[in-house]
Amino acid sequence: MFDSTSLGTGVYTGTLCLNSNDPDTPLVTIPLTLTVDDNADLSLSKTAPASVAVSDSFTYTLEVTNAGLAVAFSTTVTDTLPAGVTFVSATAGCSEASGVVTCNLGDLGSGATATVEIVVTADVAGLLTNTAEVASASPDPDPSNNSDSASTEVAPVTIYLPIVVKD
Repeated sequence: MFDSTSLGTGVYTGTLCLNSNDPDTPLVTIPLTLTVDDNADLSLSKTAPASVAVSDSFTYTLEVTNAGLAVAFSTTVTDTLPAGVTFVSATAGCSEASGVVTCNLGDLGSGATATVEIVVTADVAGLLTNTAEVASASPDPDPSNNSDSASTEVAPVTIYLPIVVKD
């Protein structure tokens, strides 16, 4: 019996030797390869509407994926909201303090995806860019895809005031 949990990350090779009842082939050898990968590979993708008006509420959607072969333990998403928005709500497991939304996703298995939604209200006109990042207690061989940004153009509110002339 071979226990791969005691091995570190890497590729291990060996040969399985079997005795055969066949007199022409008394020994059968089978090459073996064992790949041990104890890494999670998290990525984050963030979307937001292209445009809204001042005082509109809108949603930032964050999708976290673990493409690694191992579980991503204690996975968290941190989203620092841009100036010019007010926090309204977020997916269960998230909390907001001083404009920073932190979401505890727990353990994210191999191939698993988690979605977080953060609702805000636009307070000022202009281009708002929002960035979030994901992290876990597990090793991640490619941290370059652990953050993403989305931009929303906030248009000023247009007020129509008709002019009425009275005689």
